[in-house]
This record gives sequence, C-alpha cells and structure tokens, in this order.
Amino acid sequence: MTPKAKSRTSVGAKRKHEDEKDVSSSESGSGSELSEYDHDNSDDGYDHLPSGSKNTKKTNGDVSPAKGKAKTKSKQQEAKSKVQDSPKNNRKKSQDSPKSNKKSKTSPADIIPRIKSTNPKALLEYLLSDEALDYANPAPERGYGEVDWSKHTSPSDPKTAPTPLPKPTASKKEKAEAEDTHPAILPEGYIRYPHSDMTPFQILTSSLLLSKPLSHKLGIRTISTLLNPPFEFGKFDVLVKADEERIREGLWKARTQHKEKTSVQLLELAQGVRGLNGEGEEDSLGGIKRAIEGLGNDEEKAQKRVGDMLSTIKGIGPIGVSIFLRRIQSQWNEVYPYVDQRCLSAAKSIGLVDDKAGAKEMAKLVKDDSKQLVKLLDTLIGLDLEKKLDDVVERYT
Repeated sequence: MTPKAKSRTSVGAKRKHEDEKDVSSSESGSGSELSEYDHDNSDDGYDHLPSGSKNTKKTNGDVSPAKGKAKTKSKQQEAKSKVQDSPKNNRKKSQDSPKSNKKSKTSPADIIPRIKSTNPKALLEYLLSDEALDYANPAPERGYGEVDWSKHTSPSDPKTAPTPLPKPTASKKEKAEAEDTHPAILPEGYIRYPHSDMTPFQILTSSLLLSKPLSHKLGIRTISTLLNPPFEFGKFDVLVKADEERIREGLWKARTQHKEKTSVQLLELAQGVRGLNGEGEEDSLGGIKRAIEGLGNDEEKAQKRVGDMLSTIKGIGPIGVSIFLRRIQSQWNEVYPYVDQRCLSAAKSIGLVDDKAGAKEMAKLVKDDSKQLVKLLDTLIGLDLEKKLDDVVERYT
C-alpha cells in the first residue's frame, strides 16, 4: 500500500503549461523531455487539459439537406445499435466474441515495451555503481543561449516582450567546458542532486521542484542553483527570510520554467514547514519525524502519515510526497522500504524483479541496505526520464 497522497497516479497524463507562459528553449537546458510530473494527473496547482477536449467546438447555422439526411440516418443507426446492445444481446455477444471493446488501464511498463535482461545480477551490479548514477543524473550544465520570457509576454511580439536574459559571451571551448561540468571540479560542499547527502528540508525542497513539469535535467539544474551559494534556499532560515523577488532571482539564474508559481510555492513551503515543526527543528523536519515514531514496524502507516502531513503544504502533491519518501527512507527507518510505482514498474519491465514484487522484494535486491535502495531508485528513475534505460538493459541481454 502506498500513502494516500500518492494514490491518484495515472499514466501519460496530458497537461498544458500554466498561464505565465514561461518558455525556455535551449540545447543544454531541456535536453530530456520527461519529468516525474508526466505520469501523474493530480491537483498540483498546474492546469491540465480537460478530458474529451478534442473536437468539442460546436458549429452554428443551417444544416444542408444532405447533412440532414445523414443526421437522420445516423439516428436510425444509433437506435439500431441500442437494440443490438441490449442486455440480452450483450450476453450473447460476450459469449460469441472473445474480445472486449472495453479498454483496460495500463501501467508505464505496458505502454513502453521493454526488453528484459537475461543477466539481471550483472545489470543490478551496474545500476548500483557510481558510473550508472552519473549516467542517469548528469551533472548540471550552466546553460548558454536560453531565451526565457516572463508572464503575459510573447517572444514573437517585441512590443510586449521584455529584454530576455542576456546571452553570456563565451567561446565555443568555454561553453563546452561549462556544459560538461564534471563532479570532480565542483566546489567543495557543492550540493548536487541526487549524489549529495541532504538534510530532510533540502530533500523536501528538491521534491517540490522536481514535482513540477520540468525536464529531468532542468529540474536538477534548478535544485543546484537554488540550494548552493549565493541563494542557499535549502536552509530553512534563509528561505523563510527571503522575499518573492529574491526567490524569483534565483529561478531566473537557474534559467528554469514556471518561475512565478514556483516562487510563491517556495514561500508557502517555508511557512508550511514552520507550522508542522517546532522552532529550531525545521531543517530536520523534527515535528514530522516525531509523528511517525512509535508506530512499530508499520512502514505503510508511517508513509501515509508523512504523506498526509506534507499534503497540507501548498505545492506538495502526490508526486512531491513520493519523491520525498523515496529519498528520506535512508534517514527515516520508519518509512523504509518505500518504492514508488514508476520505479517498481521499471524494475519489473527490465527483469530485476518479478511481476508480483513490491517494495520489500526491491529491498532484498540490496540486502536491506536503505542507502543502496535509494541509490538504485535514483538511478532507475534517472535512466527512465533520460530515456537511457533500454540502452543500459541491452548491455546485459
């Protein structure tokens, strides 16, 4: 059982961008198309396409004789169809035909055909390596040449478009070096998601950012920009004192999307965390941690309680809760083991576990080591979002 906050997930959810029309086009900024948001249709503050919105436009005016006849014929066919579809005829039809017109719900593994590894042991060994973690979650690129526009503006209309972010002046060699940043040359203490050890509050902040409709690479770059100097919004005391203008400055620096709404949600995150935790324990989320202590070994109950508490914070929906639980389980043993549905479906589809497996079977793969489980899940989700998972599996097939 998964937390209630995560229970309304569905596959291939359609969505449209919010009204602020943030557009970021860059070879380096949004190289991957998928985000964790793409497989959820929950209420997270972003607009979604209404179901059945296609071809809903009505036409007015007189109907031609030909169309009138067609319409009459159509009604006759519809009446005939109703007779054929009567309960009596339906019983006969179901007996005669082995096929059903009713579409069944599908999982990500059903929609994306995958090949299963014939050497899952070797595949698992690779997935738990630092090389695989880097391949699945590339180091953030600085991002050169993006054009990002503000709310209620249009890049196609110079009269309404403000001056976009300036394009940095740099040679091709300098750009290549910046875009190929390797972890070895990052400053000491640099927070890199998902490689770095993070406080519970930093994990929660990252979960909020990753739950937005951003590409995987853009999400990682946003986290790196906001959590590291000069902004350091991963520290509660810094974020709670920041105003919307300062947060928006960090989001512009990250060259990300949905800046207007995300800046407001980060402010609300700080206030929500303050309400759920005692003074001085916000970075450790001590109040939430205390709420799940004493539940025995009932990890499902603990997961649900964490989800219910976090869902009171505006901007934290089912996806944010899922990402938080996936990461925090290495620190909070009460919620271990936890595996979100997307990672579990990916693991099943490539042959790591059988079709009936759950979180406990996934934990057995890493000998009940919570840190190794988190690493495995971070690698799996990264490879899936970067569309690299099939390529990796082929090496061990």
